[in-house]
Amino acid sequence: MSFLLSQGKVLDPYFNGFFANDLELELESSSSGNRNTNMDWKETSHAHIFLMDLPGLTKEDVKLELHQGRLVHVTAHRKEEENKGDKWHCRERTGGTFKRQFRLPENAKVDEIKAEMHDGVLVIRVPKDNTTSKFKHCNKKVHISATDGDDQQQQHASKGFGRFVCCKVMVVVSVGGIQPVNRVPKILPNPVDLLSFTHYLTTCPDAEAIIQRKVSAWIQKDYTLAASIIRLHFHDCAGCDASVLLNHRGSERRAVASRTLRGFHIIDDIKAELETICPRTVSCADILTAAARDATVQLNGPFWQVPFGRRDGRISISKEAGMVPQGHENVTALIEFFQARGLNILDLVILSGSHTIGRSSCYSFKHRLSNFNGTRKPDPSLDANYLNILKKKYCKRNLDLVDLDVTTPRVFDTAYYTNLKKKKGLLSTDQLLYSDGRTAPFVDALASQPSLFENQFAVSMVKLGNVQVLTRPHEGEIRVNCNFVNY
Repeated sequence: MSFLLSQGKVLDPYFNGFFANDLELELESSSSGNRNTNMDWKETSHAHIFLMDLPGLTKEDVKLELHQGRLVHVTAHRKEEENKGDKWHCRERTGGTFKRQFRLPENAKVDEIKAEMHDGVLVIRVPKDNTTSKFKHCNKKVHISATDGDDQQQQHASKGFGRFVCCKVMVVVSVGGIQPVNRVPKILPNPVDLLSFTHYLTTCPDAEAIIQRKVSAWIQKDYTLAASIIRLHFHDCAGCDASVLLNHRGSERRAVASRTLRGFHIIDDIKAELETICPRTVSCADILTAAARDATVQLNGPFWQVPFGRRDGRISISKEAGMVPQGHENVTALIEFFQARGLNILDLVILSGSHTIGRSSCYSFKHRLSNFNGTRKPDPSLDANYLNILKKKYCKRNLDLVDLDVTTPRVFDTAYYTNLKKKKGLLSTDQLLYSDGRTAPFVDALASQPSLFENQFAVSMVKLGNVQVLTRPHEGEIRVNCNFVNY
C-alpha cells in the first residue's frame, strides 16, 4: 500500500500510516505544480526497504539527500519536450516536479544507506542497527546507481548500490570517490524529532507502568472515564503542552467550552505518584498523552508506542478552548481545523472514530431533534426510529448525557462507522462525515475493515500527540503540579 502526503509533510515509518485513498484527496486540494510520488515501505529482518514509483525517469532526473541525520528528501523532475505547433488532444500523465520526504526509523544504519534505480522504480535500502548508538545530524547527498538494461550486471559487480558515508561535510559518493559539496547551514531540529521512546529510560524507568496501572484502576471503577481521558487529550492538543490542565481564572479549563471535560483527577493522581518516585521529571503533557493510549487499550482498542519528551506550557487562554470543534461545525471547518494542526482528512475521520465510546451532552445535538436549521423539522439525516428514541428517553435537560455509539458504547470498535451508514450518528459533525464526498469513502472503508481502523487509529493518535509540542530545554517546564505553573 502507499500513502500520499501533501507537499512539505513527512512520512515517518513509525509515526505515519498508509492509506491509498488519500491520494485523490491530497491531489485535489493541491494548487502547486509539485506532486508527490507513491511509496511502499517494507521491513525485513535485516533492513528497511523503500520503493518509489518514478516511471519514465532515469537516475540523472532524481536527487536523493539526507538531512538532519535521518530525514530523507527525494526530488525528481519530468519535463516533456514542447515543439511549436504541437497539439495535445489528451494529457493525463503527471509531469513537473516530484517531491517526497520521510524520516528513517531510529534503528536505521544511516551510514550504509544504498539506492538504485531500476525500470522506473527507486529502491532505497537501509540496513537495521539493533544498537541504540547515536548518529550525527549531518546532511548528505546519495548517489543513485542505475540497474537498467545491459549495465545492470556491471553496476552490481563494480559498486552495487550508491552509498554515503557520515562525515562533517556534505558529500556525494560515486565510483570516483568522495567529492566535497558546499556546507549546509545548521538547521534546528523539528521539535518532534526530540521526542524519544527511551526518554525516561534512565530518569524514570517505571513511568509508563505507573501511568498504565493508574489508568486501568480508574477505568475499572468507571468505564466512561476512558473516553473522558481521550477527549481531554484531544482538547489539549491544539498544542500538546498540558495547557488544558491549568486551573486558573481565564484558563482553557475554566472556559464554557470545557465545562463537560472530565478526568483531571486521574492525571493529578498519576502525577502525585510520579513526583514521589521521580521528582520534576515526567511532564503532565507526557502523562496525558500516555494516559489516552492506555484508556484506549482498556476498552479493547489498539496499543501504540508513545514517544516522550514533551514539556509543559505556561500559558492557557480560555478563548482557545472555543476553537475545538463543539459538534455544530460543517466538514470544511473540521478539515481546516485539522489541517491547521498538521493533520489530514484521514486523521479527521479516524480520530472521529473515538466516538465509538463516550457520551455527549444533549446540548451538542439537540438542534437536530427539532427545528433543524430553522426548518421546524428534525434533521433529515437522522434515522426516524433513532430520533424517536432520543426524544422519548433522553434530553430533558441540556446537560443530560447520551452514548455516542448507540450499538456498542462500551467497546472500542468500528460500530461508529456502521452507525453513520445507518443515519445513527449522534452529532451532526459525525453524520456529516458520511454525506460529504471528501470523507464518505473513508467511512465506507473503515466500516468494513476493523483492522484498518485499529492500525490507523494508532498512527493518527501519535500524530495528534505530536502537534506543536514543546521539547527544547528553553521551552516550557516540567510542572510539579499539573494544575499550576511552577513558581
